[in-house]
Amino acid sequence: MPGKTVVIFMRVVLLNSQDKQPTTPGMLVNQLPKAKAGASVTVLIDSIGPLSTISWTFPYTGLQGSLVSSTNTPARLPDGVLNNPLYALGSATNRWSVEFWTSPNLAVCPSGTVVQMRVSGSGVAGATQLNAPPYAEGVVVTQGSVYEDWFVVLQGRD
Repeated sequence: MPGKTVVIFMRVVLLNSQDKQPTTPGMLVNQLPKAKAGASVTVLIDSIGPLSTISWTFPYTGLQGSLVSSTNTPARLPDGVLNNPLYALGSATNRWSVEFWTSPNLAVCPSGTVVQMRVSGSGVAGATQLNAPPYAEGVVVTQGSVYEDWFVVLQGRD
């Protein structure tokens, strides 16, 4: 668009069972929400500007080196009713939902591991990215593991 600058903006809202708070600019590690290693964490991304593509990764550094979280893009937003994304690709505003989870193994993803975020989108008006850091020091910090919630019941018979 000659003579005009189009700004595409993204805002992140984090949903998880331990700590429901938005990730705000400048959040430090000790302020980030907590999630157990291996737990599914849902991130909502609101965009302003016509995005026709969006991609995301959630890297973290465990004891084994640089790792990337597994991700899932659900067909519906967390309410279970609305489509994901909320509006058609290229809409002036949109809401996107993505789930991610780290390794549940504490030897790979120990407590205190910071999960970062790399989001990028593009459309006819331009491209944008939202990375944490620098937006914030990360998205979540791991505390414990989902393995701690499991127990085995041995049953036998005579």
